[in-house]
Amino acid sequence: MLFDDISCLNYDGVSISLDVTFQFRIDPVYLYDIVVQFKDFDGYKEILYATGQTTVHDTCA
Repeated sequence: MLFDDISCLNYDGVSISLDVTFQFRIDPVYLYDIVVQFKDFDGYKEILYATGQTTVHDTCA
């Protein structure tokens, strides 16, 4: 998953621009529940993207 040109402010108020890429793997224990909940990969990908973006912003601060 690619996050291109994310901007955030650190604790001191300095603007930081980041390019972040990460990989993920579904834990097989939760595979059935994920398939039932999201139906397709696009829905799951939206949640992954939102979670990843929030994580990057939280880490930046």
